[in-house]
Amino acid sequence: MQALSLQQPSQYNTADAAANRPSKVSEIILAGNNPQGDLTFAMLAHLSHQHKTDGHNGRWLTWICPMLISREALAQFNFDVMGLRILHPKREADIPQLMQDALNAGTSHTVVAHCQGFSSKLFPWLENAAYAGDCSALIIRPQ
Repeated sequence: MQALSLQQPSQYNTADAAANRPSKVSEIILAGNNPQGDLTFAMLAHLSHQHKTDGHNGRWLTWICPMLISREALAQFNFDVMGLRILHPKREADIPQLMQDALNAGTSHTVVAHCQGFSSKLFPWLENAAYAGDCSALIIRPQ
């Protein structure tokens, strides 16, 4: 098993991060193991349109999703594919690093990851990356 080495942005001190700032990382825990539920898709479709608003300045909704999503499913829920970037990790273990990289890049208004869950030790690094990239993070996982 390969160890994950997340890079902490140098401009933030992890100890100070939680004390002085509101959280930019949220988690949705779904009953069951169907992350493609109608509610999830409707929420993400709405977020895909946010690139057109003044506050988001043309930045993407980045969706890190281990399963393939059909064009038909995207069309059914009215996703704006011009505001959507989907990343498919090779392995579940790659998701935290992909998420941190996408958050740090500053090209997304929101980075969403479907996964089995993250270690609580990773949250400060994701939080710092979200602040560095001025975006929000959303983790969607089964119960």
